[in-house]
Amino acid sequence: MPGRLLPPPVSSSPRLKLRFVLGMAQIAGAGLSLGLLVFSGLTPLALGAVVATCLLTGVSLLLFRGWRRGP
Repeated sequence: MPGRLLPPPVSSSPRLKLRFVLGMAQIAGAGLSLGLLVFSGLTPLALGAVVATCLLTGVSLLLFRGWRRGP
């Protein structure tokens, strides 16, 4: 269709892939941490999951703070 607008091309740079993987790991870690805290209480395993998730978040912030996709 000639009048149809196409979405911008998706870049497949390694940086974008790393950002996506870190984001998914953060989401999974948050769910795991919350589940462990709710069902098993404040155990060393639950605290370890929370710390690991916080480390993933910190790494993501350090790597990608202020980084924006170009035009």
